[in-house]
Amino acid sequence: MEKKAKKNKEKKKRIFKKIIIILLFLILISFVDATIENIRVEIAINKFINRAVDSYTVEAFDQVRMYHPIAREETYELTDTRSIFYDVQREYLGKAGDIFTTRQSPFPKIFGVHQFVSYYFGGHAAIRDNENGIYEAVGFPDDFSQMIDIISLRGHDPSNAYGATGVKYNADNYWLKKKVTHSSAYDKYYRTEMFGLRVKNVTDDQIQQTLSYVEDHLHQGAVYNFLFFLDMENKFYCSDLASRAYQSALYPNENRTYPKALNNDGFITSINDIILSKETYLTFYIRIKDDIVHLYYLEDYS
Repeated sequence: MEKKAKKNKEKKKRIFKKIIIILLFLILISFVDATIENIRVEIAINKFINRAVDSYTVEAFDQVRMYHPIAREETYELTDTRSIFYDVQREYLGKAGDIFTTRQSPFPKIFGVHQFVSYYFGGHAAIRDNENGIYEAVGFPDDFSQMIDIISLRGHDPSNAYGATGVKYNADNYWLKKKVTHSSAYDKYYRTEMFGLRVKNVTDDQIQQTLSYVEDHLHQGAVYNFLFFLDMENKFYCSDLASRAYQSALYPNENRTYPKALNNDGFITSINDIILSKETYLTFYIRIKDDIVHLYYLEDYS
């Protein structure tokens, strides 16, 4: 009896060791993958900003901006004649269907969490609407119990009981504004590094289908997906919303567990996945340093 108990104990130890080894291996693989993606993004940034051949400074919109225009070279840049800016004054960025992203997490004051989220997943993504507003999925529950309630939901919450958590529409394009009132995580701006992305060779009809997809889930009360590693039919996290919205337009007849559109690796859609996707290209890159907004952007079509 004692010998059998000892054997069972040894067997459990071996199983436990194997589980630990597998977990460590998976952690190593995920770290290597994240590292490669971050390196590739840095390369893409440098390649983009190095194309700038001119710069000029403007003091306007309650900020100091240094504009760095970049000539359009690639075919997909030249065939899309839309401006990168919403208005002729060049105060606001983006046209309908453009995707705004940032790799910086919303937790810069929480050491460890900020670095982990920024490195592995990224901070946020949003889609420009037909005017000067944005669609986004945000997850800010009032407390832990509300988060548990949201996780237990199948998806849509028509009563919209979770006002701070779910698919949202914001009529205010706040990404480049100074002194954002609804976010105190960063002192003066929403983030200090931001990207603009556009889908290659996209049609107006596909853009409208993408926006309609978001509108449909917005009106049905889609809530936030805190279990982001699981595909949830009517729950979204920010980059997942962008990916699945474009999936509905680019691959309307394809049923996939995880979205194919704008997704670099076919699993969880991270911010880096959207940036590195072969279906997207950079339209602007913003880096705020010493309170100066450095704006690298594709110049207007000529």
